[in-house]
Amino acid sequence: MLRNYLKIVLKTLLHKKFFSALNLFGISTTVMIIMVAALVFDNHTAPRVPEVYLDKMLFVERVKTTHGDDWITLNGVGIKLIDEYLKKIEPRPLMCASTSEVFELYASGKLQRKKMIHTEPSFWSIYRFTFQEGRPFNVSEFTQHEPVVVISRMLRDHFFGNNVALGQTITIRAKEYRVIGVVDDVPANCSHTYADAWIPYSAGAFDFQGSGDLDGGFSLDILPVKGQSSESIKMAMAESIRRLNTELRSSGKMVIISGPENSMELFARGYADHTSFGGLTDYLVKWIGALLLFMLLPSINLMSLNITRIRERASEMAVRKAFGASRKRLFGQLLAENVILTMVGGVIGLILSIVVIHVFSYQLLGVEADQGNVVLGIQVNYYVFGFALITCLVFGLLSGVLPAIRMSKLNPAEVLKGGSK
Repeated sequence: MLRNYLKIVLKTLLHKKFFSALNLFGISTTVMIIMVAALVFDNHTAPRVPEVYLDKMLFVERVKTTHGDDWITLNGVGIKLIDEYLKKIEPRPLMCASTSEVFELYASGKLQRKKMIHTEPSFWSIYRFTFQEGRPFNVSEFTQHEPVVVISRMLRDHFFGNNVALGQTITIRAKEYRVIGVVDDVPANCSHTYADAWIPYSAGAFDFQGSGDLDGGFSLDILPVKGQSSESIKMAMAESIRRLNTELRSSGKMVIISGPENSMELFARGYADHTSFGGLTDYLVKWIGALLLFMLLPSINLMSLNITRIRERASEMAVRKAFGASRKRLFGQLLAENVILTMVGGVIGLILSIVVIHVFSYQLLGVEADQGNVVLGIQVNYYVFGFALITCLVFGLLSGVLPAIRMSKLNPAEVLKGGSK
């Protein structure tokens, strides 16, 4: 039966090329736009090397400090807040504080902007880097404020070519660092690890304590240990913040942290104030509603095209009905044909979306062009492919149900006599 439906769909496509082109254009462009959005979301939130535990991790990136009605500040997290409150929870998960800055490098005949991450030794336990040379910095080097650096393969090639980089010295932002490790280049869409240099924040050229002790320029990355749930970490940190606010009550201050949030919540919130963010569920409900509305208009257009296309087959349907084909069978056939046609357009849309995200990858993934040649690490996984199939199915049902109902209800005698179709 499926083979017959495929043959009918193929003949329909070849018989009316203009209508077929309109159908496939409407389906493929809609699916392409939806899939580009899905690919961007997936490539910001899906685990990949070195962020192999991204789906299990939590993040604290914002601190909102209020002082009655006098003033409000919204900044990154301060080291005092991290060390004296957020890291005091039990059982303690793996946690690392990080911040970043940009440095300039003259390479490939132009000035390029590169990123440097200031972090601590636990960073190398949370994320899985591939070392080509050397090792990460350790606790001793961190506590002694040693100016050591781990660099990317790109940075090694720039400074040392094919020579060994270990033990050599490089200058970044007017400060010298000794190279102790070289890692594979990190894809630019790995937002928590992407950089070309990683140093202990205790050895940075700036005051890592920040302008205030509770807020500053850091974020906190959290990886639960075995048997520890994300909810227990959130509850423990909420208790730490309650304790802090009790201590601050006499000064009139109050601190509110973002999360801890998982990678999806972090992406969904974006740059919005975390205190006004409605949560991932609210975000998904809004976007699913917008998605259905977005699909509705092309579905109505395709519905009109499908009615016109199916009317031309009214005589065929009338003969089949006159020979005993049930309304249910005709409805099922027409709907199946439309879903198959939609799937063809969906495959075209999926291919187009992959092409678009590769051609416009810098713009879609928020990578600046002056960062030079960077690895983007775009990938399509089973979840994205499954989402594409579901999108095509919903699209096919939305645009095919009404025409199928109308044609299954036709009067065969009237049609065969040349009456209304």
